[in-house]
Amino acid sequence: MPELPIVVVPLSADDDALDACLAALDAGTPAGTRVWLADDAQAGPRGYAVVEQWMARTALRADYTRRPRGVGEVAHLDEVLGACGEADVAVVAADSRPLPGWLEAMAACLAADGAIGSATPWSNAGEAAAWPRIGEVAAAPAEAPRMARAAAEMPALLPELPAAVG
Repeated sequence: MPELPIVVVPLSADDDALDACLAALDAGTPAGTRVWLADDAQAGPRGYAVVEQWMARTALRADYTRRPRGVGEVAHLDEVLGACGEADVAVVAADSRPLPGWLEAMAACLAADGAIGSATPWSNAGEAAAWPRIGEVAAAPAEAPRMARAAAEMPALLPELPAAVG
């Protein structure tokens, strides 16, 4: 099994989405995985409370940083990725809900071919890597654990995409 990437979650102002994302990370990410909650001065008091409560109970190896003033999404992420050095990194949007096995599949994808510079999971967000139909936002699966098991049984295909997300 390849070493797992550092999981970076750039925080947003949507506290409910963040809470659901962190719950999904707990449910679907191996204990002890390094997770960095990177706050570009976006989370408000409730968001900070969500982070504090989650960090107190998670089995993940989590860190939280907050900039005193926002520098913007791209500059902030560039700074965070630079701090990760040569380590593989999985950037997870704060409104995503990763399913069980997601990080192991990403790590296996990256390890499968040294020419792979970035990998994007299938998503229901309607982007180029959308599932079940490209360009259409789809509802979250009703039976997420069943979907995760089915995805884990599929052969690992590494199709080239022109661009995944902005």
